[in-house]
Amino acid sequence: MAALRLHHPEMIYDLPAGGRRLVQQVEGYDMTLVSGVPIFEKGKETGARPGRLVRATA
Repeated sequence: MAALRLHHPEMIYDLPAGGRRLVQQVEGYDMTLVSGVPIFEKGKETGARPGRLVRATA
């Protein structure tokens, strides 16, 4: 836990139609997994996009 470091959040506009999302970089994690597939390794994106988008139901 002592090795983890959060950076300030930033708003980026990279979604379709100029949509925005909040991104917060971190340091100290070796890997982030989604559905058992690494999407980040040592702070770098792997390009993998496993899983699916979850939308709210009406």
